Amino acid sequence: MASPNLESFCCQFNLLNTTSDKHRLGNPDYTSQIYNGVCIGAASLSIIGALYQILPRKQSPIATRLRRARPLSTESQRRIICLLAISDLCACFGILVRSALWLAGYLPENLGLTGKPDFPHIFCAISSVWIQYFYVCTYFWTFCYALDVFLEVKRKQWAKPWWLYHALSWIISAMLCAEGVVPLYYPSLLHCEHTPAHLIPHYLVTYVPILAVMIVNPVLYFIASRSVKTLLTSQRAHFTDQERKIIQKIKERFFLVVLVFFCCWSPNIVNGLLLVCHKSVSQGAFSTMRIIMAILNPLQAFLNSVVYRGCAGCNFRRPEFMLMASGVRDSGNYSHSGSTETTALLRTR
Repeated sequence: MASPNLESFCCQFNLLNTTSDKHRLGNPDYTSQIYNGVCIGAASLSIIGALYQILPRKQSPIATRLRRARPLSTESQRRIICLLAISDLCACFGILVRSALWLAGYLPENLGLTGKPDFPHIFCAISSVWIQYFYVCTYFWTFCYALDVFLEVKRKQWAKPWWLYHALSWIISAMLCAEGVVPLYYPSLLHCEHTPAHLIPHYLVTYVPILAVMIVNPVLYFIASRSVKTLLTSQRAHFTDQERKIIQKIKERFFLVVLVFFCCWSPNIVNGLLLVCHKSVSQGAFSTMRIIMAILNPLQAFLNSVVYRGCAGCNFRRPEFMLMASGVRDSGNYSHSGSTETTALLRTR
C-alpha cells in the first residue's frame, strides 16, 4: 500500500508512547497478522496477474494475421501495458517480502543498546520506499497509456515520445519519492520529524500523482472516444450498427481502465482525508481503511490483467481495439464495398 504514515512507521514505532500520538498517526497496526496476511494474499494474486501480462502467449492465427496487416496498430500500447505490469510486479514483490518478514518477527521495534538503526529499521525504510517508488511509476505508466491512446486517435504522425514516457515513469517518480522521503527521514531514521516542513512534501508525493491521474485520464479517454467516432464517420461516410458496436466497446474499455484505477486508489485519498481530520476520526475507521488499502492497492496488477488483456486471452489485438489504437488512420485496411448495416467493419484475409 502507498500511505504517508507507512513510511514514517519505520521511525515512529518507538515514539508512539502517548495516546495523542497514536490517535494523530492513526495508531499504525502494520504488525498485525491480519494486516500482513491480507497483504500477502493480495500481493500474491497480483503477482500472478502481472506475470500473466508480462509473459508472452501463443497468438491465434487471426491475431497473427491482423498484427502483420497493421504492424503499427497497438505495439506502443502493448509495451506500456508490459512496463506497467513490471512496475506493479516490483511493488507487489516488495509488499510480499516485507509482510513475510514482519510476520517472521523482523519488526522495527527495539532500538537496541546503541540506539542505531538495525536491520528491521533499515529494511522497513528501504522496502517502504521501494513500494512507494514503483507505485508512483504505475501512476505515470497509467497516464502514459492514456496519453498514447489520445495521440493515436488524434492521428499524430510524429514518433511516439518514448523518452518522455520513460522520463516521467522512472526519473520523475524517483525525484518525487526522494523529495518526499528525504525530508521525512532527515536527520535520523529513528526519529522522524513531524513538522509541516517535513510532512507536507511526503503527503504531496503520495496524493498529488493519484489525483492527477484521476483527473487527467478520464478527460483524455473522453476526447479520444469522441475522436474515434468522428474519424469513423469521416472515413466510412456512414455510421452503421457495426460502427456503433465498435464505439461502445471502446467506451467500455476506457471506462474499465479508469474504474480499476479509481477502485484501487480512491481508498488512499479517503485515508488522506482521515489523516487530515484525525481528531474527529475513530481508530476503527483508520484500521478499516488500512485493510481496504492492503487489499485494493496490490490488486491493481490483477485487475489490470483482466481489463487490459482479459481472462480468456482478450487483448487489444482484437479488431475493434486495433481500430481505436491506430486512430483509423489507415483506411486501406477496411472494406468499402457492399457496406450495409450488417457488413463487418473489418475484414481479415
